[in-house]
Amino acid sequence: MGKRKIKVVIDSNVFVNALLGGKSKEIFKQVDGGDIGLILSNDIFEEYSVLIEYPRIKERVDSLLFYSLLYEVYKKARFLKPNERFNICRDGGDNKFLDVVYASKADCLITMDRDLLDLRNKNKEFRIKEHKFKILRPEEFLKTTD
Repeated sequence: MGKRKIKVVIDSNVFVNALLGGKSKEIFKQVDGGDIGLILSNDIFEEYSVLIEYPRIKERVDSLLFYSLLYEVYKKARFLKPNERFNICRDGGDNKFLDVVYASKADCLITMDRDLLDLRNKNKEFRIKEHKFKILRPEEFLKTTD
């Protein structure tokens, strides 16, 4: 029997980093290869999908690359609708990522967002009710998958 696939929720800034050729690109390769399971909500996917409209992204990212990655994410992700909504993060817009982590019992939230990173303890963990999970930067996550 194979090992359990790690379940992750990926913040939109990590999606942008992958588009710009950053280390996050390797995470999406692992999603595409089936090595890790990506969990999304419609709200998160919608946030991904409008990123190409941001001028600083539009001028730096080829639209074909953008839509290609977006399509791969759509095909590979498991979508769910969280039953509970939390108001935990300083930036209320980031709570949707925590909602999905909790609803899916994901192992990890991958982010570059300071408001989310500040939630974690010295072990890079955070707990919502009974669910404990890691909050990691892309490079920290990649070290765990080597």
